[in-house]
Amino acid sequence: MVEKQIVIANQLVNYLTNEQDDPAGPTVVFLHGWRSESGVWKQAMADLGDSYQLFAVDLPGFGKSEKPKHTFNLHDYALIVRGFIEKIVNPVTSLPRGVPRGTLPSPGESNKVAVALVGHSFGGRVAIKLASTEPELIKKLVLVDSAGFNFHNKNKREVFRFFSKIARPFFKLPGLKNLRPGIYKAIGAEDYTVTPELKDTFVKVVNEDLTALLRFIRQETLIVWGGKDEDTPMMLAMWLKQNIRHSHLIVFNEAGHFSFLDEREKFVESLRDFLKG
Repeated sequence: MVEKQIVIANQLVNYLTNEQDDPAGPTVVFLHGWRSESGVWKQAMADLGDSYQLFAVDLPGFGKSEKPKHTFNLHDYALIVRGFIEKIVNPVTSLPRGVPRGTLPSPGESNKVAVALVGHSFGGRVAIKLASTEPELIKKLVLVDSAGFNFHNKNKREVFRFFSKIARPFFKLPGLKNLRPGIYKAIGAEDYTVTPELKDTFVKVVNEDLTALLRFIRQETLIVWGGKDEDTPMMLAMWLKQNIRHSHLIVFNEAGHFSFLDEREKFVESLRDFLKG
């Protein structure tokens, strides 16, 4: 993998790429979780091989990307990813006279390549935000142990009633009965440790509930979850499966919150099959 940097919306953004330039192959963009970085995807990217054009982004404030120049919210992070796709995956082939090269293009200025967007945890939040608001950029969506939903008080009771109806047949599937105790744990905010310089950004990000955006997701979606995930419990995976059209759920029973690392070979195989469809 090659490490590169680019300026997007006045922010220096670091990313990894396999530098594969095959127009016939799928383009995949990976987004990491909170307090993680692009390198967490490096092995999965290597396993996918050269049949794909692959990118993994250090979101602002993480890895080698510059810290946000102001307090970011989820919309700001989505704009960074949108800008990355526009500038790296879909560069402007020609610019009007007088417009500096490197200027962020507006939609429609280039022949767009819709990407497969893969987001883990916090990266899943960003992926949901972008896929629901900029659908022309995202061809397929992959949510891995995704965050983005706050169930408290009335909402929590509604969710438990919801699962009392749909969970029973789910647990009859082979190998899933042992997941039942963890499913019914109460859901709270993400159990992440916030870096001091991103404290205000973290508060803004985790306080945004993305439930209302799920109905706007039209892309085929793969939901990948660890059966032993204690940060984003299995209940959320089932909630996503029920509320996103054209979605498929894959559970790695023995994996935790980093299911794509705990079961890397299975994850890569599942992702490869999903991208073929």
